[in-house]
Amino acid sequence: MKIKSLILGSVAALGFSAGSAKAADLDAIVDFALDICDAVNAVGITISSADHCMKFSGEATWRKEWEWYNGSWDTNYGDDPPMEWAITIEVLGDSDFGVTRFWTVLKWQKDWVDACNLQSSFQCIFVDEAGISIGNTTVLSVGYNISAFNADQDTTLVHLLDHELDDQDDETTGGLVAKLTHDLGNGWSVTKSIECIARQPECAAEGDDGVAFVGVIAYDQDGITGHISVLFNSGYGGSGFEFETLHAGIQAELDNFTIQAAIVWLGDSYDWEGNASIKAALDFVELAAAIYGNSDSFWEAVFSAQFDAGDFTIKGAFLIDSDSYWKWSKEVSTALTDNLDLTVGFSFDSDSAWEGFKKVAWDPGGGYTASEKVYFGNDGNPYWGISSEVGFAF
Repeated sequence: MKIKSLILGSVAALGFSAGSAKAADLDAIVDFALDICDAVNAVGITISSADHCMKFSGEATWRKEWEWYNGSWDTNYGDDPPMEWAITIEVLGDSDFGVTRFWTVLKWQKDWVDACNLQSSFQCIFVDEAGISIGNTTVLSVGYNISAFNADQDTTLVHLLDHELDDQDDETTGGLVAKLTHDLGNGWSVTKSIECIARQPECAAEGDDGVAFVGVIAYDQDGITGHISVLFNSGYGGSGFEFETLHAGIQAELDNFTIQAAIVWLGDSYDWEGNASIKAALDFVELAAAIYGNSDSFWEAVFSAQFDAGDFTIKGAFLIDSDSYWKWSKEVSTALTDNLDLTVGFSFDSDSAWEGFKKVAWDPGGGYTASEKVYFGNDGNPYWGISSEVGFAF
């Protein structure tokens, strides 16, 4: 049943049950109820017509860092781009087969300007993602960079020194994609997709220029989420699809406990890595532990705790690995005002490297955020720096 038909029936029933005295208000009720943006639960900046809802959302970030290290200054230190923004445009509607959706994500990064080699930096705006989908319980999607590969439950649950698995982002996924998702009921779903349909360098892994098949089985119900993702790859002119990557993860929330585990297995090299973690939430403290291991016989264990002491939140964590390396880290944060937070931290490891920092974060509302961090330390050479970040989201 289409969304509009369902709403019309409900409004008509409301009008008849209210009696003739309310008949004059029925048109106003219909106009309100038939707003398609309300029907598809679209919130934010929206424009609606009788059949479609257009929604806009986006975010922008400016970052700057100055660091004194080994006798010289460095700026824009780190992997994050100094400036970037993204705008998402969605058009949602209703059909006999379910909700229809068109979306595109436009992105700009300061790092792309030199590679773009154009006179105006704002000509370097790229389509980061785009797609069309239709359906409710069975959804057909086609588009660009909308990979079906699921790599959730990757990050451990400890409060500091958490570890994230390698999602194998350089594997052959993305590009031009066609995928089909079936909702099987009772929390189960199955997704299958053909990816990298055309010869595209952005989805060619290690010189392998082919297409990929992705299959995902997922579950999400009663506080339990999980998935198994399998990637098969084939180069053009190859003998067929070959198993390339398996990614599996699960998380369960059981009263005061949360349990999580994930594993990645590479079929061509038989390499694997995985982690498991558990977190217990008590009255004033959260305790967590995590273990990481891989096929090279390397392991790493982390134990952490978070205490709420009045206006202060205290976090601490201790890490040790199979190479006898250890690291200790601690953070204390408090709210200076309703929208201004202060965090101080310190870490020290078995190599006698240490770092301390003070960070002030401002969140006045309206999608605006800002932070300033001052840090100093020694990793064999003394260093100190200042990093600033300003963000806006709508």
